[in-house]
Amino acid sequence: MILPTSRRALPLLHLLLACLPALAGCNTVPYARSGELPARIEVPDGSAQRAGLNAATYDTAVRHARRLFYRDPAGFTRLARERRAGAVAQPDEDSFYSALNQVLATLGDAHSHAVAPGERAANAAALRNGGSDGGIGYGFMRAQSGRGESVLAVLPGSAASAAGILPGWQLLGIDGQPPWMHRRRERQPALFLFKDREGRQHGHRLVPGPLPPVRMRESRYLPGGLLYLHWKLFDDDSLQWLRASFAAARERDGLEGIVIDLRGNAGGIARVAAEVYAMLDGDGVFAWLETRRGREAEGPASPSLRYGDGPLLVLVDAASASAAELLAARLRESGRAMLIGETTAGAVVASRGIDLPDGGELSIGMQEIRTGGGQVLEGKGVTPDLAAPWTPEAVSEGRDPALDVVARIVEELAKARAGTGDAEDAGEKPTADDKDI
Repeated sequence: MILPTSRRALPLLHLLLACLPALAGCNTVPYARSGELPARIEVPDGSAQRAGLNAATYDTAVRHARRLFYRDPAGFTRLARERRAGAVAQPDEDSFYSALNQVLATLGDAHSHAVAPGERAANAAALRNGGSDGGIGYGFMRAQSGRGESVLAVLPGSAASAAGILPGWQLLGIDGQPPWMHRRRERQPALFLFKDREGRQHGHRLVPGPLPPVRMRESRYLPGGLLYLHWKLFDDDSLQWLRASFAAARERDGLEGIVIDLRGNAGGIARVAAEVYAMLDGDGVFAWLETRRGREAEGPASPSLRYGDGPLLVLVDAASASAAELLAARLRESGRAMLIGETTAGAVVASRGIDLPDGGELSIGMQEIRTGGGQVLEGKGVTPDLAAPWTPEAVSEGRDPALDVVARIVEELAKARAGTGDAEDAGEKPTADDKDI
């Protein structure tokens, strides 16, 4: 999910964990939010009050969709009018939101959907209980985005890793219910239904167990003098952390390159991604944001800083989404980076959350996004230069295929530098054929 940058960021994107720490970050719209979760309006099922609340919520959602959706909604308007009576007549919250989402699905945009008040409250509770401490859980992190809930990361040694669950899988349900309705019970198994990137469904019965702490940001040096940076969300806190990490790296002798790990990064604020682009390259427009009314450029607000002239290696996987995909693609377009991992999620549309009258939330796609070089990533993703996909064996054993590739690249660079040094020590001069190596 990419978040427009014209308003102050608020925690609206629900990045949920399967009983692991949670993240959040999004942008407000001028007619929607005060920063507080709105009260859930509860009325008796099947009552006249329920029908009235359904009508107000339905009309509000349709009005915003017609006004804000980034493509012409002409066909949607007619269909929404035809289906209104059936949706309003639904006897309870769950069936009403099912009907509403069927209407919104005709927009043909996975980012445009509605979240029921009960689901929203459960998401907010997960965020309040989140943090960097360990606890009891199933061993995978999940994020709610335009394509539903997807696996962001799997912890080695957990029930999820033993089952062969992989980042990028979509979570379809738990114990036959929508994921948000699940309430974990200590030591009680739950049946999870997933869909992999090829569309195959997988059912796994998982038992919650103790989990180690989860790091949401990580900065360290890899063998060979490469600075490694990994974070989960493009928000202002992460931006300040990155600036501090780069500033410290400039004071350190022997910085030979940078590894940017965007695996499991579900996106965030476009402005922040553009600022990170400025740190690493900064030339030209970062992204183009397009609506029915035209397009505008998203560019770095700060001048290019370009930390380091060594190799820039960017790690991506099926759970890299939105702003993370844009940054990876734009750095490669600029000729600055090599991408390692697996094809990204292909979920790149700017959307916003809007409060609904019953306490639910409407997410609506408002801007189609292209990279600064003109690429459309929605529905396609970014294919890496070097494939290093997650496998069940690697996750279970705690191996990291992409970092294994990085290690091989570092080894080859070291050999190349050693060979150059030997030639210089011997007083040899490169031949004409060697000058571009």
